[in-house]
Amino acid sequence: SFAMSNVQVHCSLALHIGRPLPTIDSDARFYSRTMKEHGEEFMLACLLPVWQYALNLMGKSDDPVVLIGDALKEEDIAKYPKKGMLKTWMAVYQMWLAYYFDHLELCCKLFSEVRDLETKTRAGYIVWRHALIEGLVCFRLAQKTKKRNWKRRGMKIMEKIKKWVEKGNVNCIHILYLFEAEMAALEGKADKAKQKYGDALSLSSKIGFIHDKALIMERTGDFYFKVESDKYWPSHYLGLARRFYNIWGAKAKADALVKKYPSIFQDCGALAVARSVDRRASY
Repeated sequence: SFAMSNVQVHCSLALHIGRPLPTIDSDARFYSRTMKEHGEEFMLACLLPVWQYALNLMGKSDDPVVLIGDALKEEDIAKYPKKGMLKTWMAVYQMWLAYYFDHLELCCKLFSEVRDLETKTRAGYIVWRHALIEGLVCFRLAQKTKKRNWKRRGMKIMEKIKKWVEKGNVNCIHILYLFEAEMAALEGKADKAKQKYGDALSLSSKIGFIHDKALIMERTGDFYFKVESDKYWPSHYLGLARRFYNIWGAKAKADALVKKYPSIFQDCGALAVARSVDRRASY
């Protein structure tokens, strides 16, 4: 049981630090068979949502937002308790997928299902990873709806991240910079937003979280897409976001990016820009 617990933690942590998704798929596929052979049903139940999340991002599911597929079946979910840690984790991964694939309405519905994450998983790495997505959801909803409650909620999460950083959590510094950039963009402070997005990009490159690097590239590109009439900078950042998502193995997300910004990616223009900037990009 202890060995299988370590295996489950290994796969989960690999996902959260941005290891290549195909590697996680391979590991989870192998260890899930081992868990079945040894009757480790609980550890298997913990592993399957992680595995399915990776498969969805890779494009190996019918619907990237629905956490059901080759790894996690409907009959598996039926075995889960109606309440408890597993259900909360399921909602967390579902919310992350909803964010990545721009289903913000679904994110809103899932807020109530993930609100006790910190209570059930105190000091777990999934807590600060979820804070990243939860904060971004709030800031994007604040931009979209113009409602102050989403801005206040985003600020509250940002303050929590700031306290973690002050206590020494170096893994959250780039998240704090990103949130400060999102806040500046929301308030129309373009120069400050550009500076903070740049800080977040620089630090994410240093710590080696390629999935966060891709995400910050995407948010930076979206910002420039909205404030710049020239397509160069949006093409630059969104092209690199697509490239790093593909390196991570998130093909479905990379493809979704192309569909979201057709004017940027038409005739593969952004991809050409991304390749050309490889020689001079400092990220």
